[in-house]
Amino acid sequence: MAAFGHQLGYDGLLFDFRHQGASGGEMTTLGYKERLDVIGAVRYALDQQQAARPVILWGVSMGAAAALLAAAESPDVAALISDSSFLSLRNTVEHHWRLFFHLPAFPIADELVYWIAWRGGFRISDFDLVKAVTRISNRPILFVALQDDRRMPPSVARILYSHAVSPKKALIVLPGQRHGEGFSQDTEQYEAAVKQFLSSLATPQP
Repeated sequence: MAAFGHQLGYDGLLFDFRHQGASGGEMTTLGYKERLDVIGAVRYALDQQQAARPVILWGVSMGAAAALLAAAESPDVAALISDSSFLSLRNTVEHHWRLFFHLPAFPIADELVYWIAWRGGFRISDFDLVKAVTRISNRPILFVALQDDRRMPPSVARILYSHAVSPKKALIVLPGQRHGEGFSQDTEQYEAAVKQFLSSLATPQP
């Protein structure tokens, strides 16, 4: 994905979230505090690497959720590609609980939601991607979903898309079912959608 962006004339910065890959940290918050990692990466690119604008975030699954939350707070972000984002902490925990365990969300999944928020030190209501999309205002967002993704179905992307107000917002639903693997499952259509989306933005500087 980064190589494709580079072919289009963009620099790329890849990094590991806290408690992921080679990064330190004792826990993940499924994207909420990871938004600070995204903001830190943006500041590093602009201040330390003198990166050219526009700054475009491209995240998948938890990365998409963190990117949306970060963009809601950072005016440095000009546009986003949100691939298979969550809807909210509560929605994703309850949905996965029913999907994997075939049990009602109440009471265990509800308790799990409260535990994650308590351990992460944030309010459940703050982890809401609909609110984030609204705060992003008129900045363009490309929403990507897979038609048969049971974990993050297209309905999630459609809800987020409906709350985006940018005249340059876009939505693409690709064939496939493996969560977060849309780029590898239908590379040609994915690349075409990204290329069309980016072409509407400012021309990148080499």
